[in-house]
Amino acid sequence: MNFDQFTGEVQHRLELPGTGEAVRAIRATLTTLGERIQEGEADDLAGPLPGEIGFYLIGAVGEHGQRFDWREFVDRVWERE
Repeated sequence: MNFDQFTGEVQHRLELPGTGEAVRAIRATLTTLGERIQEGEADDLAGPLPGEIGFYLIGAVGEHGQRFDWREFVDRVWERE
């Protein structure tokens, strides 16, 4: 799957009005997920993703393996969004 297909699928499933909104949702979610999981897990998860998308799990994260609960996860995604 390439970048356009991935963002298009997210846009369709979330019923978002445009690609920009889909990219923001992807970035916010994957960057937060990347903070939560270990670096090796992030590498594994990013592997099959388009490079531009996988970057959010690896390159956009300052520190992997942070411990926070679901509520904190949602709050962080919300703040980034």
